[in-house]
Amino acid sequence: MNSTPNMIKPLLYSWCFPNTTNLVQFPWSFSNLVEVDAQSDDKFLRSRISFTCNELLNLKNLEKLHMVGVNEMITLVEEVFEVVERKNADENLETQSVVVFEKLKNVILENLFNLSHIWKTNRWIVLSFPNLTTVSVTACPLLGHVFTCCMVGSLLQLQELHISDCEKMDVIVKQVEGSEARLAKVVFPCLKSITLHNLPNVKGFCLGKEDFLWPSLDTLEIKDCPKVTVFTCGQSTTPELKLINATFGLCHATEDPNSFIRTKQEEFYISLYNEMSYENFDVSV
Repeated sequence: MNSTPNMIKPLLYSWCFPNTTNLVQFPWSFSNLVEVDAQSDDKFLRSRISFTCNELLNLKNLEKLHMVGVNEMITLVEEVFEVVERKNADENLETQSVVVFEKLKNVILENLFNLSHIWKTNRWIVLSFPNLTTVSVTACPLLGHVFTCCMVGSLLQLQELHISDCEKMDVIVKQVEGSEARLAKVVFPCLKSITLHNLPNVKGFCLGKEDFLWPSLDTLEIKDCPKVTVFTCGQSTTPELKLINATFGLCHATEDPNSFIRTKQEEFYISLYNEMSYENFDVSV
């Protein structure tokens, strides 16, 4: 494996995996790991789980995760950060563990054809990302959601969120079944840009009852997401959002995103219905 020391932070390393041996064989390196850049037919992408539950605590220095697959037959990653369920004997325990990724700033995932979970969360284990600033997920057709409600409270530094070409995804933030960690209001203080492109089954950003506050959001793009009928089921407050770039055009955000989406979707489909009716009328005549 080829490793190069990080000159700013001695003893910390950035790792690239051009056709190299799977990182899982080198657990001693995790505590020094700063950057993972796995691309093409890299053997790192041939493991079903990228980082097992036992390895998560050693990723304290990880700052960037970049994984790009190229071939469905050899890109086998199903889960990036593994969180396991407790055994039946432990189900009555009420203690909850929080695994904090203090330094992780960037997560970029592309063409991971078998990916079903990025970071699975349950009622006993929650992953926290207090310094995560950028998340980009593209062409992960089996991925059902990006975040869970249990973890969004830690995303205080998130600035950019880009999700595109994920066929199975039905929501961006998912409720965790059986979780009692419900927030009355979710705040994304630094999130400035949300881009949702070509998500044919997405119904909304979050379908829970929480209210959302987006004090910095000034860019919202929702294109080719035909099943979106609401942004959030709870109230969304976006004081800085002036324009919304949607499939039906660039529009002024004169209302909250929920009202805007409902109104514009209705207008768009009424217009489409009228056009189709007019064309059918012309043909029959």
